[in-house]
Amino acid sequence: MNMKLEAIDASNTQMIYTSFDNFYNLECLKYLNLSNCPHIDDWCLDRFVQFRDTLLVLDLSGCSGVTERGLATLHKLHNLRRLFLHSMPNVKHLNVVALMLEEAMPKCVLEGVDYTSSINVIETEKNPAFLTQWEDYAHKKDQIRILAAENDGTLKITQSFSKKSNIQM
Repeated sequence: MNMKLEAIDASNTQMIYTSFDNFYNLECLKYLNLSNCPHIDDWCLDRFVQFRDTLLVLDLSGCSGVTERGLATLHKLHNLRRLFLHSMPNVKHLNVVALMLEEAMPKCVLEGVDYTSSINVIETEKNPAFLTQWEDYAHKKDQIRILAAENDGTLKITQSFSKKSNIQM
């Protein structure tokens, strides 16, 4: 008898990074539920690349060790069709990450993301000087500037180029 494991419900378990060593030969895994596993973190998510061709459904809801960095690694799962992201306490910018994942994986439906809430990358209402600062930087003549937002809402120039120089990207 030739049977293949296609689904694992490991929700509410104590799975850790090394637990995935036991998943090595699962060549047909399509469904993986890790919801509410307190030890699932960004490092664990990076190991899911072994399921890039087979995994269709992944539930990470309530995994408190997962952040934006871990979620960003999921773009490698090009066959993923449904991703559950309810109650992600350490993902501060879930809306932004979800948009990035939807761009990278257009066939995947993300659940648990509230797109109607505001994206607070920089809260301009708390720091109205942000807009003035941006306009000052954006209108400098003959220069292209790459800016980064600091945690306090201020902008910092990370790179600056002359518009006349040859820039290769």
